[in-house]
Amino acid sequence: MASSYASSQATQASSERYRPPKSTDIGWDYGQRVDGDNTVISCDFCGHTSRGGIRGFKHHIVKGFSKSLSKYKDVQPCKQVSKDVEKVLKYMNEKEKVTQEREKQRRNA
Repeated sequence: MASSYASSQATQASSERYRPPKSTDIGWDYGQRVDGDNTVISCDFCGHTSRGGIRGFKHHIVKGFSKSLSKYKDVQPCKQVSKDVEKVLKYMNEKEKVTQEREKQRRNA
């Protein structure tokens, strides 16, 4: 019950949140930067502070579901994230991998 509450809180607050200019990264819907620093993100679900920017923060959330989804071993998993967030972030991570592969192929072509 607490995780669905946190999810609704994150969704409600997302319209008033900080998001870097031109960023469409969904991670900003579930965490906020700390002291104006884009490399330090506070989790809306558990309050954990992640270093490593929005990418590292998304690994914190995803690792709460499956340790195999995160390639970073030193990331603390989020224990309060809801299942709907898992699906969205898992999709985003897969999309990021495809984009990186395409860029790599373009550079090598």
